[in-house]
Order: sequence, then C-alpha cells, then structure tokens
Amino acid sequence: AMTSELPVSTASAPFDRVDADVILLTSDRVEFWVFKVILSLSSSVFESMFWANDSKSYSGTSRSTFQVPESSITLETLLRLIYPTTPPTLQSYDDAKAFLEAIVKYKVTDVILTRAKQLVVAKYLEKHFMSLYALSCRYRWKDLALTAAKESLRLDIVHDTIPYAEEMEEMTAASYHRLLLYHRACGTA
Repeated sequence: AMTSELPVSTASAPFDRVDADVILLTSDRVEFWVFKVILSLSSSVFESMFWANDSKSYSGTSRSTFQVPESSITLETLLRLIYPTTPPTLQSYDDAKAFLEAIVKYKVTDVILTRAKQLVVAKYLEKHFMSLYALSCRYRWKDLALTAAKESLRLDIVHDTIPYAEEMEEMTAASYHRLLLYHRACGTA
C-alpha cells in the first residue's frame, strides 16, 4: 500500500497536546503536536520552516501541518532531546544513525548536539566505534572523531583486520590515514 493511504495517528505524550500550535507529520503518518517556540529555539531549520511564510496562521486557530521525511522513531528521539521531558532512548544502532542524521539536518544548537552525541556514544561507542569515526569525519565532529579513535586503540588496526562498517564506504582515504597516524602516535604500531 502507498504510504499516503496509511491512517494518520497521533504521537504519545507530550507530543499530543491540543494547545500545540503546529503539527509535524512523519513519513509513517504520525502527527506530532508541538510548540513552534520550543523547536525554533532549538533548531534554526525548524525556525525557518515555521516562520518563513507562515505569519497568516496566527489569525484564527488553524494549526499548520508540516510534512517531514523522518520516521516517527527518528522524530520522537529528536524531539525528546529538545523538549524538557523524558530523555530519549535508542533502540538500535540504525535508529541512532538516523537520529544523528536528523540532528545534523535540523542544525540544532550546540548544547543539544553535545547531548545527542553523548546519547549515542554511551550506548554504541564500544561496538560501533569505526562507524562512529566515519560518521564524525563526514559531519566534521572532531570531538566525536577523537573519542572513536581512542576507542579504536583497543585494536591493533595496523596489523589486524579492522571491523568493517558500511559508513567507511563514504570515508575519505585522508580520514583513514589520520586514524592510522593516531594509532602510530599512541604507540600501538
């Protein structure tokens, strides 16, 4: 069935408040009833999205609905990080990657970005350091790249086989070279 034929459902609390002033509709047809001001303070992309050509919706009570390409899982994780509410939990590393992608896309504030990285590192660094190193290079996150590089010191990557991560496909040779140099500098070679 086409996605558009799916019935629309409403997200769970706190994203179901009737006093919300804007609705975000995800790719899997879940409505998140949210507050423009909270999202605008947290993300310059949401801010532009809401205020661009939307001054007219303040006359009357009609709420604008914005369709977003993210799934409800990704959007909920992002919103839980932004909202003063229960912090998000990540169910899988794929969810974590989709979440980081959204964090980058919506240009969240530095404070929220830091919390997002901490959330992923706490749960997935040990197992997915190579993927996280590659993603950090892609997103130019020096801090997380260094954290992942440090974690990789548990392995002798100069002599042993490195665990393959699909994100390495997009990693430049220069990024990989820097990791090898880091290992050498730390005396594992």
